[in-house]
Formats: sequence, C-alpha cells, structure tokens
Amino acid sequence: PAPSSLRPCRSARQAAGQAMTTLTVADLISAFRGISTTESPEKFILLREIERHDAAETTAFLASVASDSAEFDLARIEALNILEVRRSDDLVVARAIESALAPGQDHLVRLHAARALAGVIAVPGVAAVAARYVLDAKEDADVRHNAFAALKKGGPTPEAVQLVRTCLTDRRFGEPAKRVLARWGG
Repeated sequence: PAPSSLRPCRSARQAAGQAMTTLTVADLISAFRGISTTESPEKFILLREIERHDAAETTAFLASVASDSAEFDLARIEALNILEVRRSDDLVVARAIESALAPGQDHLVRLHAARALAGVIAVPGVAAVAARYVLDAKEDADVRHNAFAALKKGGPTPEAVQLVRTCLTDRRFGEPAKRVLARWGG
C-alpha cells in the first residue's frame, strides 16, 4: 500500500507536484513498489526522487531494481545509471550490477550494467569482471566497450593497471589499452 502521504494522489506525477522533499526514502520506495503496472513512467519520477536521498537504503534499493529481471527494463536502466555515478564499495551492489550484466538479460540493460561497473570498480574483483567482458571476443562489442570504459574510469589502481595490460594483446582493445596505460603512466 502507498504511504498515507501518497494515498490521495492518483499517480506519482501528482505526488511529484506535492512537496516530495517531505517524503522519506521509505515512502518513495513504498510508492515505487506499489505501482502495479510494470511498465510505468511514474517509476522514473520516483527513482529520480529516491536518488536525491543519501539514506543507506537508497543504494540498496537501486541495486535491487537493477538486478530484478522482472522489473521494467527502463527502470532497471535508470537505476543502473544512478548507481554508475553514485559510487559504492558495497559487494551486494556490485553483485547486483553483475547480475544485470549476465548473458540472457535485456541487451540495453547489459549495456548500462557494463557502464555501471565504474560505480563499484573499487570493490575487490569488479575490475576483473570488467576485464573478463572486455577480453571476451564473443561478447557484444558495445558491452565490451562499456566494460573497458568502466575499467578506465576506475583509474590506475594496481589491479586495473595489470588488467588493462592484459588487454594489450586483444585485437580490438590493444591500442586503447596502450593509450590508457600511457595516460596512467604505466
């Protein structure tokens, strides 16, 4: 059920007209979950409002939306876009992004998930996941590019330098890897 502050509203658009800033992240999450239509534009409005909150449950909720294959794909993409710039060192968030990147997921979701790896690149093992996608010649070219961009965006950590060096032998990413390593001084 929608929180009492949203019940009089017929939609999230109407709720947006109210002072959303007075609603808690729990209210907004509840309203998001209360939308019965999976493909609903109101979900975007609520995700953008949820993004404004720094509450601990915000990032966890966004990760749950991103990894939920039953969720509206465009809502998942929005959650992934937010997670990319939000940055987290939470393993649960990293695993949620990785699950959205898994083969069999919607193509556009996978593209955004590969980019979103940049937001969790500091989590141990995530840079290796990005490199694995980069080096998989059978993987979609755009997924590979986005994973490489995430690795590059993560910066010159010792692990990232080593992983970008492994890209030097790749036909597609050898030259970009050289440029990245030159910029990183490695």
